[in-house]
Amino acid sequence: MRRAARRIRVGIAAMTILVMAVACIAPDAILSRLSRPLVMFQAVPSALRLVGTLTLVGALPLALLLVLTLLTGRTYCACLCPLGVLQDLVRRVGRLLSRRRRRRRVSMPLDRSRRRVVRGAVVAALVLTILAGTVSLLIALDPYSIWGRLMSGVAVPAVGWARTWLAMGLENMDIYALSGGKPRPFSVPIVLAAALPVVGILVLAFFWGRLYCVTLCPVGTCLGYLSRYALFRVRLDGASCNTCGQCVRTCRSDCIEVRDDGTAVIHHEECIVCGDCLAICPTGALSLGPRPAPAVTEQPSTAAPLAPLRRRLLVAGTACVAVGVPARLLLG
Repeated sequence: MRRAARRIRVGIAAMTILVMAVACIAPDAILSRLSRPLVMFQAVPSALRLVGTLTLVGALPLALLLVLTLLTGRTYCACLCPLGVLQDLVRRVGRLLSRRRRRRRVSMPLDRSRRRVVRGAVVAALVLTILAGTVSLLIALDPYSIWGRLMSGVAVPAVGWARTWLAMGLENMDIYALSGGKPRPFSVPIVLAAALPVVGILVLAFFWGRLYCVTLCPVGTCLGYLSRYALFRVRLDGASCNTCGQCVRTCRSDCIEVRDDGTAVIHHEECIVCGDCLAICPTGALSLGPRPAPAVTEQPSTAAPLAPLRRRLLVAGTACVAVGVPARLLLG
């Protein structure tokens, strides 16, 4: 069962990146029709569509994404985000090329507390820029927008020129099946704007896994806040755990911590539910299941402050209003 969860995730991720790539490069292909539901569930386009339409139909994809996160955590990041899947492929190549990276833990350049600071700074900058009347920073950091720019600015022209050169070679053999059509010309500014962010993210992924996803990604940050309260999550049985560290070494988002007192803990706001730790745990201490109920404590007789969940919901609602109203005015 533990290995099956990982296999399912890998299968969905492979289908996601294949369908999304075909949809961008060959939009008329039959396989590209499967990309429409995947595009609808991309977080930032869904949010902007909702702000632009303010209809129940526009709200449905985003609502389903939020429900999925509250049920299973950051599974969107694990297998439905094409940029995330591309990072996993590059990380896999890095681990295959480096025996040291497979056997030992490679620590991220930012520890957990600094990553939280970076995420908070990114959220603050996004709110300020949206209040100022622009969504340019949001579009620049959005993983699906980065993927789209890579496909339209680099992949589509590259495939067009490759097809043209192949057609020229076939014409020398009197085969004209690929003849006709002009490739899209390369534009150096567009190629640089599309490729440089992806190259930077993939370099980070090669050495440190999902570092972008747990620091700069606005979608990952928002879904991470919700995933703290996910109904189903990766659970750690402290009685079965022998703190061997295999899960820590294989974790692509550095969300598992072994503390100085010998106990292990999972930081669910960074966990993307990839299933790697489930498959590698030698004692079965890690499992996928319902979130354990919190311990019941006596409440004082005096009025207590708002519970942490209610406070976060209040902050989230205020942020939604602060972000949504200016964006609605901006988009008309």
